[in-house]
Amino acid sequence: MLKKIFKYLIHSSLAEKMIVFKDVFLTQENENIARAIKLLKSSDKTNEAMIVDVGAFHGHTAQLFAKAFPGKSILAFEAHPGSYEKARERAQALPNMEVHNYAISNKNETMTFYITSNKVSSSLNNIDVL
Repeated sequence: MLKKIFKYLIHSSLAEKMIVFKDVFLTQENENIARAIKLLKSSDKTNEAMIVDVGAFHGHTAQLFAKAFPGKSILAFEAHPGSYEKARERAQALPNMEVHNYAISNKNETMTFYITSNKVSSSLNNIDVL
């Protein structure tokens, strides 16, 4: 399943010179990241694509990709201010990794970012936390 998802992302994204990773696909973090890196290295022959990590949290995944692909631009987006700062600190030693303090949406408008006590569930969606 993971291979099919990444094949879809690779083929659909290379036209735009971008490969997008979503943490949803990387549930068993280190094992699946290693698989994703191996798959990308064998599939991406153009070296023109960039890797985008949306919802980068502390930047661990983006950091692993930046180290595995030193010739590619790695763009990480994290909206939570505290998590963004940690991701930014990770990126300081990696010239190919940029971290931006933005949320990504399909809407072109200013939106409210709802911060919860559990940083990983903060969202553009209003989530009532009990």
